[in-house]
Amino acid sequence: TAEALELMMDGAFELNLIGQDTTSYGQDINYEHGLAGMLETLDSAVTRNSGGGWLRLMYAYPSCFTDAMIDAIGRLEHVVKYVDMPLQHINDRILKTMRRNTTRRQIEMLLDKLRRRVPGIAVRTTFISGFPGETNADHDELVEFVGNFNFDAMGVFAYSPEPGTPAGAMHASGEAVDDEIIKQRIDELMLTQQQIVFDRNAELARCGAEFDVLIDKSGELCEARHAGQAPQIDGVTRVRARRKLSPGELVCCRITEADGYDLIAQPVDEVELAVALPVVG
Repeated sequence: TAEALELMMDGAFELNLIGQDTTSYGQDINYEHGLAGMLETLDSAVTRNSGGGWLRLMYAYPSCFTDAMIDAIGRLEHVVKYVDMPLQHINDRILKTMRRNTTRRQIEMLLDKLRRRVPGIAVRTTFISGFPGETNADHDELVEFVGNFNFDAMGVFAYSPEPGTPAGAMHASGEAVDDEIIKQRIDELMLTQQQIVFDRNAELARCGAEFDVLIDKSGELCEARHAGQAPQIDGVTRVRARRKLSPGELVCCRITEADGYDLIAQPVDEVELAVALPVVG
């Protein structure tokens, strides 16, 4: 908490909470309130000492995600409605072999609960393709799941064998998936997700959605992000403004265009001013 406060007092607006598994926070130090308690403490500290800021939750695995954590994300003012949840796969047999300690049904129930109890939450995930023993049917199940759930952002990694691990032994014993097949599977997954994101961004532009965006870089088109975009891994929002915008500034913007994974926006006050000005000619 002290470190977070120091960063905020020094001018940081966004803190990304990162760990090997953030949902397991506190288990190794007997902190009974866990991740939800930490979020409560940080949110209160930000309110008392800086008055504003974003707290973003990364690497939250599904096996330890509790109702208290969901409630904290939904209720706390400075915790952005975003979660990075590495699911790795959706097929039960693969999940068991990966030792993920969860099942497809449990994952689907958790994702449904997040969307019901935290309206508008952005969910990012990552998957592993080509895990030893993954069949075409296993892959097809994952593609269908991705197409149906509509993740806000997604990454896919090729399985990489690690000597001395059970999966590494499976890989070495003849259950490895051919590299070219893995590449094809990754391409199919990413193309499925790409269409989802492109369609969503086009709809945001069509309806003129409005977001508070955080300016990261100044320029003719400022690079910025709304709360549903994590730094360096997600798409960005590029802001076209008449006035100079500075890094760290929070600006209410209207989405005007979609550019693939990215969005183009304009400050709402400038849009409204342009509409209000009389036409001369």
